[in-house]
Amino acid sequence: MNRKIMKWCVFASAGLLAVAGCCFGNGDSKHGDLSEHGKPIRRGDVLAADGTSLAGIRPKPMDGTVIRTTIDRNLQQQLSTHVRAAYASNRAENAWGIIIKVQTGEILSMVSVPDVETNEFGEVLSYRNNALEMAFQPTTFMKPFTCAIAMNEGIVNADSVISQSDGLWRHGKDMTMRDRLPEPMTVTNALKRHADIAIGKLAVEIGKERLVEYVKKLGSGTKVLKGELPHESVGWIWPNKIFDDHLLPWIGIGGYFQVTPIQIAKAYATLANHGVEVVPYIISEIVDDNGRVLRRHAPDSSPEAIFSPEVADCIVAALPGGTPATTQMYKDRRFSYVDYVASYVGFFPASNPEYVTVVGLSRPKGEHTGMKVAFPIFAAMLPVLDEL
Repeated sequence: MNRKIMKWCVFASAGLLAVAGCCFGNGDSKHGDLSEHGKPIRRGDVLAADGTSLAGIRPKPMDGTVIRTTIDRNLQQQLSTHVRAAYASNRAENAWGIIIKVQTGEILSMVSVPDVETNEFGEVLSYRNNALEMAFQPTTFMKPFTCAIAMNEGIVNADSVISQSDGLWRHGKDMTMRDRLPEPMTVTNALKRHADIAIGKLAVEIGKERLVEYVKKLGSGTKVLKGELPHESVGWIWPNKIFDDHLLPWIGIGGYFQVTPIQIAKAYATLANHGVEVVPYIISEIVDDNGRVLRRHAPDSSPEAIFSPEVADCIVAALPGGTPATTQMYKDRRFSYVDYVASYVGFFPASNPEYVTVVGLSRPKGEHTGMKVAFPIFAAMLPVLDEL
């Protein structure tokens, strides 16, 4: 298939794709949904997983091309509703949400707010897909993986006890880490209680080379969707030439690098998949006017086991259905005490998860923590996920 045609096809569905074809909307438009009342699918359409059209009004489609996606129409509409409500009530700058099916990597929903008005196609380029482009320090989201890496490498086990150095730990010449929790604790308890010093010490034991190797395997520094949608950010991962070992504790607790929501979703889906890598995707197939399949998703026949099942399952069990993160935004060469990213990763079901949800908001006004601002979005989706 001609690359220009492919790019146009993804870009063309303005009702679906905010930010030059990146983010799926809720399928609504001022002119109604093309799939209502049994209307036939048009050529050049973009379809949900059930075969119905997701887009409303759009520029004249390219004859002979239908893009079938993994999007679940009901999940998309429900997640869009709850993300938009949180965005408005918290007066946030941006908001996003992603739901991934763990076993297959199918992206069942992807939402970004603000998005594009389908009847104002010329304004598309002023928006971006936050689910793919919003990069921020993972902070708390990194801690389970530092514990998992240390356990997977045989450095510790779940019951190993780590000193918290009475709540004050100096590492190297320039690094001092403080923690409200002074007492020693097991690896599992350190994870449950977000003990910075204990987890920072694990990062030092892991070492730079192994830490970087694992982080890259989990998706940091790469395009997770491998070009399926344009403008996906790779985040930011520290270059080796400026990576000083004294930064290891901070990297272990999620500092000094940036990730995107889709990268977070991939990493947590891998944990939920008993440690076997999950590769998210959103395009199932592309079909021409004669029914000829131009492209069809082919799952990896031998995905890599990044963590052992025992380690991955232990980490998931230590997270009570998910974990929040609250990240200070970086502004004018310093961390802001006003601007935050509030986010949440949720598993459903909590044990042996089938779905991973990532939701978040940037620069919410008033409450700014992941638990207060982002968790309610995930909680609102639980009844919907339970019906799948």
